[in-house]
Amino acid sequence: MPANTGGYMKKLISIAIAAGLSACLFAELNLKTLVNPKYYDELVSKGEVTVIHDDEPDTSVLFPNDETKKIFDGSRIKKDPKGYSYFYESLYYKSKAELTGGKGTVTLEDIAKVVRSVSKMQGMTYTDKNGKEKVLYDKAFMIASPDNKNPIADKNTGNANNQVSYSLQNDTKFGLCRYKINYYQTENTFYAVLNNIDDYKSLGVVGIPSQNLNFTVVAYDCGDGILVYLSSDANCRVVPTIKTQVPEAMTQRIKAIYNWFIKQF
Repeated sequence: MPANTGGYMKKLISIAIAAGLSACLFAELNLKTLVNPKYYDELVSKGEVTVIHDDEPDTSVLFPNDETKKIFDGSRIKKDPKGYSYFYESLYYKSKAELTGGKGTVTLEDIAKVVRSVSKMQGMTYTDKNGKEKVLYDKAFMIASPDNKNPIADKNTGNANNQVSYSLQNDTKFGLCRYKINYYQTENTFYAVLNNIDDYKSLGVVGIPSQNLNFTVVAYDCGDGILVYLSSDANCRVVPTIKTQVPEAMTQRIKAIYNWFIKQF
């Protein structure tokens, strides 16, 4: 071996290591740029952070700092000052290795397919206040339009940007609800917002009128990990027990959605 070959190989290895470290650093800086500095350390240490705005000013403090924030701000539910407002938001971060159990990686296309697979939400479970696991949706599927309640195949392939779909989900607590779902997709972000077409009722009493509830799901590809933002945004009527039912129900549903999501990989 020529005398200078060893030095050349060492130089190549050094360059490769530096490139790898740069890639990791870029992913970390990307995450740090996205997350509100006030909550970054908690997110990194615990893997999740939640902020609840219970009948109070509800400007988001957790929505990541990227281009989809304009979409989020523009689709917020308008609050009736005489009503009861509730806004629950959470951030979660997991490495791709954790999501797959070390068996592979996760792409934004994988995430887009999972979130658009409404039929797989059938049988989704939540944990009630007594710690008992219960089924959340005993029916869940896409429909062609709000006027047609027959199931269609999930529209879950291809780029999701500007896709509009409709779903029917039978909530075992609040009953049947149809949703309009708007999807957006950029190079590194997948965004979905579900808006209720039907009223949310309990014992026949309308607690959340039609078009007054959003569930938002946003996933960000941060290189080695996935950042997920989830929120429920509701403008409620002031009816008996609403201030106990809604916080309990929205907490259960956001946690159920996230737990279902991470089990899909």
